[in-house]
Amino acid sequence: MNGTSITAGTKPANQKNRSSWLLAGLSLGYFIVLLDTTVVTVALPAIRDTLGGGLSGMSWVTGAYTMVFASMLLGMGSLADRLGAARVFLGGIVLFMLASVLCAVSPAIGWLIGFRALLGVGGAALLPSSLTIIAETFTDAASRTKALGIWAAVSGLALAAGPIIGGILVDTLGWQSIFLLNIPVGILSWLWTRANADFSARKPASSGMDPAGQLAGLLGVAALTSAFMESEDLGWGSPVILVLFAAAALLIGLFVWIEKRSHSPMLPLSLFKSRVLVTGLTAGLLINFGLSGVLFVMTLYFQQLHRYSAMGTGLAFLALTLPMAVNPMLMSRLISRYGAARTIGTGFLLACTGMLIQALLPADPGYIPTGISLLLIGCGISFILPPLVSVVMSAAPQGKTGTASGALNAFRQLGATLGVALPGVLMAAAPDLSHGVMSSLLLTGILCLAGSVLVFRYIGGTSTSSSRNR
Repeated sequence: MNGTSITAGTKPANQKNRSSWLLAGLSLGYFIVLLDTTVVTVALPAIRDTLGGGLSGMSWVTGAYTMVFASMLLGMGSLADRLGAARVFLGGIVLFMLASVLCAVSPAIGWLIGFRALLGVGGAALLPSSLTIIAETFTDAASRTKALGIWAAVSGLALAAGPIIGGILVDTLGWQSIFLLNIPVGILSWLWTRANADFSARKPASSGMDPAGQLAGLLGVAALTSAFMESEDLGWGSPVILVLFAAAALLIGLFVWIEKRSHSPMLPLSLFKSRVLVTGLTAGLLINFGLSGVLFVMTLYFQQLHRYSAMGTGLAFLALTLPMAVNPMLMSRLISRYGAARTIGTGFLLACTGMLIQALLPADPGYIPTGISLLLIGCGISFILPPLVSVVMSAAPQGKTGTASGALNAFRQLGATLGVALPGVLMAAAPDLSHGVMSSLLLTGILCLAGSVLVFRYIGGTSTSSSRNR
């Protein structure tokens, strides 16, 4: 009797312990994916001083990662369904660590950009597979919600820590160290996930793949991004730029044609019948455009205009990143009281206000006005992301929540890619860096204002009514 009771009591305890270690491993994998998007930003001037490349090269160091990451997310979700999420996650960790080492030893800017693209493939493998593992491991609603909350909280921590960690490492050990940091964290993630994941969980192979759609989408995004980034050097009227824009239009059209006819499309076009879901995807693109644009532009503002060190830049960004780490804990109360649409729309307005204030500040205002602007931007972004995920999931058709989640992440990363490419174009065309910063922030501010209008117009009634019904 005693032995039976001990065994029965030990099994759930062991299972809970394994689930906790698994969640820790998945969260560490997500941590390095998100850390990479911010830690590199403060290292860009040091990379340029060592490897060259100018403004276009710095844009590509950031954009190559986000471009490939955005393009591969949906395809990696399908691969996780076919091969098993745990296998794809562990393979993604290995690829991410390998690409990190190659980035650290890059002998020239072109090599670094190529290896950053490879890093994007590894990152794209980690995000959808980790969400799938969480859904398969934490099967009841309460535990899944708690697990997703812990997993999502890592994003705020990574965004807050990235500029500071990057600044310290660049100032003390050189820019190469920001990539080598991924190795010990990746090893822990791999070990904890490998020891506790369920490798038998996978969906039927009939879920299919969509290699033609994946290739067309990847090449379309690459052509569009290349056209923006290379316009600085070649000029808007250059035959190469015109061909790239034409190729982007043709490839995106081809992608839509393939998805219409595919038996297993990466992005079912039926999703776009929902006005709320389309608005949610657009909002995801716009806010990531704003975040990436601000990080890129303000890094140059701090380091080149005001001669901050890399570590000083990281500390200056705390006003932006700390609200993104803290405020998500308050979101459930705000959403239950005001509804998702009001929370998201207000977030866009706060971010817009911060961007426009910073754009209109004099050349040397001191840190306090800039800190207030960054604080408004950080608070605004922290108001948007958690409820936006909920809105998109609720608007997804039955059985398509995973696809909708992948689409949201893909649109967000596409926004992040364009958020570096377009400000890079504006800064290159400006008479000096100060005017380039101003025009870039005006653009991001106007787009955030547009995001607010869209959310209040097309999500407001739906989310308000749903929150009341609950």
